[in-house]
Amino acid sequence: MFNISRSEILAADITTEMKMFFLKDMEYTLHPFKFWTKETIKIKKGMTLEGAVQMVFYGPASRSLLNEGWCHGAKVADCELSCLKKSGMMRFNQEIQWKRGLYVYLRPDETLEAMSKELNREYDKHGDNLSARPNGTMDKDWAQLISYNPHIQFYDYTKIWPRMLHNTLTNYDLTWSASNANDKAFSMAVRALEHGMRVAVPINTKGTKTEWFPNDGMDFDRHDIRFRDPMGLGFLTRKDSHPDGNTIAIRKALEASGAQNFFFNQESYERLCTHVPQPLMEAV
Repeated sequence: MFNISRSEILAADITTEMKMFFLKDMEYTLHPFKFWTKETIKIKKGMTLEGAVQMVFYGPASRSLLNEGWCHGAKVADCELSCLKKSGMMRFNQEIQWKRGLYVYLRPDETLEAMSKELNREYDKHGDNLSARPNGTMDKDWAQLISYNPHIQFYDYTKIWPRMLHNTLTNYDLTWSASNANDKAFSMAVRALEHGMRVAVPINTKGTKTEWFPNDGMDFDRHDIRFRDPMGLGFLTRKDSHPDGNTIAIRKALEASGAQNFFFNQESYERLCTHVPQPLMEAV
């Protein structure tokens, strides 16, 4: 599997920057690695829930590797600047994400087999306590991987409406990843709530004049195991959402501009709350 040639990389439809990265150190490119990880703070929070064990695949987000990218909902959501790949420790681990993405792209069948083997080794240890999130920093279609492993619980956030609406995989739980970037993105969050779905709302106002914390909705920062939460509205706060780590400055700049952006403020969040169907609000 780990035998990608220089000619394959040169011919691949990946960005020029990525071609240069992989070609300059072929020893690194061809060195075996693991596809899944369970070494993040959020995952460790989830492990406090009745022995739960999570595995997450962190691949290249948006157009960092592929010219077209694997986040086809990112354009409407306008989430490039605030992408999770630029948050916290994630912004320091780009190389292994790019490398995983290269193998997903150039060795799709072998990659699916390797990812399944890794998961099943963990399943042999932990049984039904294991869950897996294949889109840690992407929004790719993993239906083949998920259908190959019906005994494992998978979950994801997504901004792709057809996937959310037509998911028939009983072992795949999806949460709509909301955005306040524009009216269309906001209306998609409303639509998801009206369909009785679980919706995650990004909040990023800490350190600004309008700093606030929601009174309604579920706190999704407690852990990441979304399939254990009821359907309805929840919120996620974001830290260090810019590659230079100057989070407060970025938040204040967004606030000062007055422009609508990916993150919800108090007004837009409370407006979204008015669209939560009463049965879902009662469930929360």
